[in-house]
Amino acid sequence: MLGADGVVVGTRLWAAEEALTPPAAIARALAGTGDDTVRTRAVDALRGVDRPEEFSFRVMRNRLTEEWAGRESEALAKRGSLRADYEAARAKGDLEVVATVAGEAIGLMHTRGKASEIVTRMVQQAEQLLRRNA
Repeated sequence: MLGADGVVVGTRLWAAEEALTPPAAIARALAGTGDDTVRTRAVDALRGVDRPEEFSFRVMRNRLTEEWAGRESEALAKRGSLRADYEAARAKGDLEVVATVAGEAIGLMHTRGKASEIVTRMVQQAEQLLRRNA
């Protein structure tokens, strides 16, 4: 068994029943796989969000990422040019434009579940692994 310093569960808890995440975004993530995601800085640049250069986000692929992911330098040159269109798409819930932030582990999620159940299940699985490999 390999060791671990921590866990990455942001997307899993983002999809929990208590989360305020739009239902359409959760449905899209539950139907997707890690191959349906891409890491990019282009979306933030196009909507005019300033982030330190070392930060990017993994988002579900959509029409916007198909056009701009991998073209970060061009997106940076057009910083903020899609701000108004992006906000209009957000108001409409248009997931072909709005970035759905989701990690590569989305393919492992098949249900929503309560946050407490998700955490309890993670602890139980960790305890089983630790007992098995002690």
